[in-house]
Amino acid sequence: NKLVRFYKGTTGLKTGTTSGAGYCLSATAERDGLELAAVIMCGDTSADRFEGAKKLLDYGFANYKFTEVVPELEKNKKIAVEKGTEKNVNITAKDTVGLLLKKTDSSNIKQEIVMKKPIKAPIKKGDTVGSINVYIGDTQVGAIDIVAADSVKRRSLITVIQWMICGLFTP
Repeated sequence: NKLVRFYKGTTGLKTGTTSGAGYCLSATAERDGLELAAVIMCGDTSADRFEGAKKLLDYGFANYKFTEVVPELEKNKKIAVEKGTEKNVNITAKDTVGLLLKKTDSSNIKQEIVMKKPIKAPIKKGDTVGSINVYIGDTQVGAIDIVAADSVKRRSLITVIQWMICGLFTP
């Protein structure tokens, strides 16, 4: 098959020919983390289907790219917790966001951190406490959950009394 041997990045394909559909081709290719598929139907010749697939794939690779958006959240970031046995909880981003972008849009990616307020105990490790909204220009294209990296129990009356007693003896 011509694409497998001669088109850089080809990962698979299926050719076919029928009297009704003509020369057909489904082709897939991958370059720099971007995976594309091209489907050609009703080709007049076998060469037409391969040339058509090459044109579609070339267009995709020339104009688009796959970008993984890494959250802009500081390491060891903490947020305040109300009514907890700890005053703060560490937070982290749960994931990243993968985007298929026009190459011209890659410099327009923005991130906005939105925290739930107030954060009250009890909190379990992995609870969602906010999000990082991802935008291209003014259009939101994704969101990443911000989660608690630790658990924080709810403060009990005994804990409050212990804090008060400790406070009397520490300068």
